[in-house]
Amino acid sequence: SLQFSGFAASKMHFRAIKLLKNELEIQLLKDGGHEERSASYHLLILSRLIELALIFSIVKKERPIWLIRDIEKMITWTEKIKLNKNNFPRFNDSSKDSCPSISKVLFYYYCFREGKTNETEILRNYLANKDLSEKEINFVNINICNKVIEELPYTGWYIIRLEKDWEFLFKYGYSGPKHLHAHAHSDALSFDIFHEEIPYIAEVGTSIYGNNEERFFERSGEAHNILQLGIINKNKSNNKIDWIESIDIYGNFKAGKKSNPVNNSSFIDKKGLITVSGEYDYLKKYNATHKRQIKLFVTNNNDLELIINDEVFTKKVMAWRQIWHLGSNIKEELFSSMIRKLKSDFQCEVNWKNTWYSVDFGKRIYRKSLFINGFTTNRKINIISKVKLPNKFDA
Repeated sequence: SLQFSGFAASKMHFRAIKLLKNELEIQLLKDGGHEERSASYHLLILSRLIELALIFSIVKKERPIWLIRDIEKMITWTEKIKLNKNNFPRFNDSSKDSCPSISKVLFYYYCFREGKTNETEILRNYLANKDLSEKEINFVNINICNKVIEELPYTGWYIIRLEKDWEFLFKYGYSGPKHLHAHAHSDALSFDIFHEEIPYIAEVGTSIYGNNEERFFERSGEAHNILQLGIINKNKSNNKIDWIESIDIYGNFKAGKKSNPVNNSSFIDKKGLITVSGEYDYLKKYNATHKRQIKLFVTNNNDLELIINDEVFTKKVMAWRQIWHLGSNIKEELFSSMIRKLKSDFQCEVNWKNTWYSVDFGKRIYRKSLFINGFTTNRKINIISKVKLPNKFDA
């Protein structure tokens, strides 16, 4: 509509603006995130809004207050989730190649906001997708949040930046709006761990769309770093276990029953020990509960100590499995001590599986995943797992 004049173009313009205002009011969360809780889709939408703001300013010589306000909210959220080396959380459907670079989005908006460069030139470079110089990257990094614990309460994520470039990401909130779970995963209380962008513990991610087995697997609980409970189905051969999903995902972009977060917290003590926890309500119908508490500490050798307490209560015998998806260069031996302790406490079974993780669509990096299986009793149990992750990449 901005490319033409006359009544029809004006009518089209005001209708489009009204629709956009309404949708932004609906789709933007109070913490500045997008309602689908996907970093890549957030960046995709944000980049389009920045492009629109530039065109508005160039063509109409104005910067609409409502548009700049919403862009600023999304920019603040983006600054909080930016990780080392242009990385960002991969919760739900999220891939780096489906959106513009997070640094580029931030840099070009900073240029627009500060007004130090010709807006037409900014737009031209923005659309050309030019690589940023080292100076421009440093300019972006100056603005990035450096809080140890960054909570995005409406998105439902904790972003934790520990010493020596350790990054820990924890999902405790809703996976999407109630009316739309097209990009949601069954990943209640999942987490990822990075060190200098290198994945140490990393969920499978999103490598494919379509109504197929691989897509179903990537959205399921099995593809995430979670503890999962299961029903022992005695009517099936070999007492097959029906694993309970926190979100009833099916098809390509569909979901049935959805879980709600009921409790979460974070804390850092004087010695630097960080504790985060969360809980959901989806196990209530099974007369069961699961609360996950994770403690994090960086040692004097710059290694990361991780202690997970999965507190489980069931009124009948149920199966449980704890899932760990390792980075491609992380050795299985790191988990030997933890496995021995869990076997001693619960007589559980241990299985290593070949899986993958994806940063981009169509690309898979193969690695090992650890599945620890056991059974509950009609009481509360605490499944305590302790692991030390060395800071060296060749561990």
